[in-house]
Amino acid sequence: MQIEGNFSKPGSLPHLIDTLSQTKRTGVLRFSDNSQTVIIFFKDGQAVYASGPKSQARLGLLLKKRGLISEDNLRMAVTHARQKKVILGQALVDKHLIEPKDLHTEIKALTDRTLEELLHWRSGSFAYEDAPVSLESFYPAKQSVDANRMKKRIANSVRVLPPMPSVIQKAQKVMADPNSSLRRLGEILEKDQGIAARILRLVNSPYYGLTCKVASIERAIVVLGRKTLSEIISMASMSVFANRDYMGYGFTGEEMWWHTIAVGMGAKIIAEKVSPGLAEDAFAAGLIHDAGKLVLDKFILEEKAEFDRMIANKKLLCEVEKELLGWNHAEIASQICSSWKVPDHMTEAVMHHHKPGNTEHKTLASIVHLADAMAHVCAADLGMPANSYKIDRNAVQLLGLETLEMNHIMNNIQEAVEKARETIQA
Repeated sequence: MQIEGNFSKPGSLPHLIDTLSQTKRTGVLRFSDNSQTVIIFFKDGQAVYASGPKSQARLGLLLKKRGLISEDNLRMAVTHARQKKVILGQALVDKHLIEPKDLHTEIKALTDRTLEELLHWRSGSFAYEDAPVSLESFYPAKQSVDANRMKKRIANSVRVLPPMPSVIQKAQKVMADPNSSLRRLGEILEKDQGIAARILRLVNSPYYGLTCKVASIERAIVVLGRKTLSEIISMASMSVFANRDYMGYGFTGEEMWWHTIAVGMGAKIIAEKVSPGLAEDAFAAGLIHDAGKLVLDKFILEEKAEFDRMIANKKLLCEVEKELLGWNHAEIASQICSSWKVPDHMTEAVMHHHKPGNTEHKTLASIVHLADAMAHVCAADLGMPANSYKIDRNAVQLLGLETLEMNHIMNNIQEAVEKARETIQA
């Protein structure tokens, strides 16, 4: 169907719109005057999208007025839309700046308002023509091809990440067997000289308070016992964090390693205070809570300028990661945990350590969350990276900790890390 008309004949446009609605037409209705052209797209008789010289700007202003997006985020979305040659709505979805359902509601409201304004034109012409209309073009419900490609690249990087060192896996298996020999465990660990050296340096640090130097893995087992040595092996295995610098995030591998140790120790200290039965799991979960940064760093580097700008604007790290990359480091860490066969409850705690209320394992997630927050507070004194960190007050309430107790725990974490560093950095 094709229909043309002009605004000199009253009632012709309302009649046309009524006809489109009753006959459920799908097509394009164009309005033109001497200064502009506005297009209304119809789907099954309903006006679904308005396109004109100022339609994108009007959408941005509407979203800002509704409180659905900030001025800074709007500017970022506009820049992304220009760079990627996509509409503003798509840019907003790509950057995780708005929920698709909220965007769709506002697009429809703006379309209805635009059509109402057009009904009051006094000059110009209009023309309707049946044509296919794809709602997906105007109502983005998923990320664009470029954004999806980035997410897939990141997901693929998780799949090709090296597994936990086989030496550690074998050692943990032996440690779990009460009938295994100390000699066998020592033989396994000494096959990896790097890990063996780190274990011995940790064993001999003031943190463990031994009066005589331990020179062999087998002797370390005798002196410390299996449980304590298991913790040391876990810390040594996390030296994978120290093997490279994090140019995207902006800190060294050594800083990253010490942060993981601080959170592991901190989580154990907190657990011993509030839920002793979770102490070992809290320690292990604390050590691997930031494993996702191993994967995301190179992708952050690709978006370095925008990343730094957003961090400078005091946005939380997880939010920046999610907006730029489609993933945050906690989500990626949970995938790594799965590939490393970490127990489900610990994987869940790692995934939700920034929002511990989102998992059924709230106590363990809250412990890791608080340990992470405390490590960031102590960061300057301990020479570790610090980021803006929002403490979840519900997590603190769940753990039943008062301010004085938290200060005491923080002092214990700082003291424990400093003691461990004395020997390792000597």
